[in-house]
Amino acid sequence: MHKNILIALGCLTFAGCSQQGANSFELGGIWHEYARAIDNNRGNAVVDLVSSDTIEHYKFLRASALDGVRNKSKLTVTDEVAIRFLRAHHKRSTLAKLSGRDTLSLLVRNDVVSIPGMTKFTFDQFDADNGQAKAKIKTDDPATEYEIGFDKERGKWLIDDGPLRKSREWVLAERIISYGADRDKVINELSKSVGIENPEMDNIREPMSG
Repeated sequence: MHKNILIALGCLTFAGCSQQGANSFELGGIWHEYARAIDNNRGNAVVDLVSSDTIEHYKFLRASALDGVRNKSKLTVTDEVAIRFLRAHHKRSTLAKLSGRDTLSLLVRNDVVSIPGMTKFTFDQFDADNGQAKAKIKTDDPATEYEIGFDKERGKWLIDDGPLRKSREWVLAERIISYGADRDKVINELSKSVGIENPEMDNIREPMSG
């Protein structure tokens, strides 16, 4: 009994105890490897660290760039910038040949989907259940935090960037509201930062021209 109490106290004191086969040392290590790869624009490294659901999302962005966006309200700011980037810098014939992995790698290499300073973020508490996990990611700003997901596939934990994309959207939405900014203007400015000269001229609802 005494031994069991000590083990339980140890799990409360140190974040390394496992939950559903996951532990903070393993998941934190994967997060930091992913963050370093993103910060260093190493697209090929990133695609090897992410889940199949993550790859499917970037396959969806490529399809949206080619065929037009059916429902803009479902896109995050970063999604829309990524679609505009794909359409502005590539021919339709080139995009049509890309897989989801290729698309994500391309966006990472061109610094389209990064959050500045990711390697300085701190991996915090996590919850795991049934082959999935989600963790808090702390920044230098106490008012700003993100989430990152993990999926266990073929016995290996991989990054699910869905929670990160959603939490980044929340952070951007709060800043847009607090500064009284316009969402479309923010998208245009971010698009210009990745080399799109006139983003407002592209109606992404329409299929991409040849």
